[in-house]
Amino acid sequence: MRATAARTLVVGVLTLTLTGPSTTAWGAGASSASGAVSVSLAPRTVTALPGYRNTGTGPVLDVARFTSLARLDVPASLTTRGAVVLSTRISVDVPIRLALSVRAWCAAPSAVTVAPGPRSFADVLVIGQNPVPGSGSTAVAARTVTGRAVVQVPRGTALRCLLQVSPRTESTASSRLRVRSGRLEATAASVLARAAQRPALLAATAGAPGVPRGRSAARLATVARLGPVATTAGVRLEGEAELTTCALGYHLCGRGGAPTSVVDVTLVLQDLAASGRVCATWRGSARQVTITPPVHHVKVIAPSLTPLRRCGVAVRGHLEVRPRGGNAVEIEPVLLDAGQPRRVQTHTWLQSAG
Repeated sequence: MRATAARTLVVGVLTLTLTGPSTTAWGAGASSASGAVSVSLAPRTVTALPGYRNTGTGPVLDVARFTSLARLDVPASLTTRGAVVLSTRISVDVPIRLALSVRAWCAAPSAVTVAPGPRSFADVLVIGQNPVPGSGSTAVAARTVTGRAVVQVPRGTALRCLLQVSPRTESTASSRLRVRSGRLEATAASVLARAAQRPALLAATAGAPGVPRGRSAARLATVARLGPVATTAGVRLEGEAELTTCALGYHLCGRGGAPTSVVDVTLVLQDLAASGRVCATWRGSARQVTITPPVHHVKVIAPSLTPLRRCGVAVRGHLEVRPRGGNAVEIEPVLLDAGQPRRVQTHTWLQSAG
């Protein structure tokens, strides 16, 4: 919908600063005046198990096996708003390209298991990324892994949250992943609405390689739509996208011939008057990401969007993925298994700004 008498404001700054190493990655966490608890990751080496096993008739893809990096205990005093934003930042080194899966989730302390399960609170934080060695900017960026999830809980419930990684080689031989530093954090939040993308989508510029014959691709994908949400108060829109380049072929992708995929990711929020008319459109700062074939997957956190003033009685928002060149990209969806909390990859949420 075209905004009527719309105003456009660009806000938000992207920060990639990591916290330094700590003496422990296993404990209650430290409270802060900002309403958050966190635990730092101690440097350690994790074995990267073979991604394939040799059965004698050829290699077979093996299942992911996770190693725990951190446990975070969240006091009941931090969940009085009914939700926490669970976030992680991990800095790693690798001798070879690895396929790295990251997950984090929360449950009541008495219900914690070795993996997310029916008694875990939704949502589960999920990141898929391929750290690679090298000194180039894309290689260095691939070794910083970030992601978030909104965990909704009964108000005033104590939580125990776990962070795990599964590094895998793409052969029948093993390797290693060196965790340099990082953090697992839970921040109190008043979440008004959240949305997760489903199904997966392709996005590409006109004629871009990687789009299979007969399959369509969006030149501008609007995903993880939420709202309308009735509110006249200050709000903040957050979101992130899990993107995969079609350079190598993947799920919806064909095999593309370009050396990279280049994509802009932006948050968009519309202010709605009582009539339903759009009285203002707010756009966050675009974050541009370049994805090379070795990196393959990237979690892209969009700079947050906070309108400086409101003109309506409701809002709606979405995440915008705009291809800028190179191979098509696949926008990864929420993962749903019967009886399990959903695992979010591309998602948005609206929270109170105060």
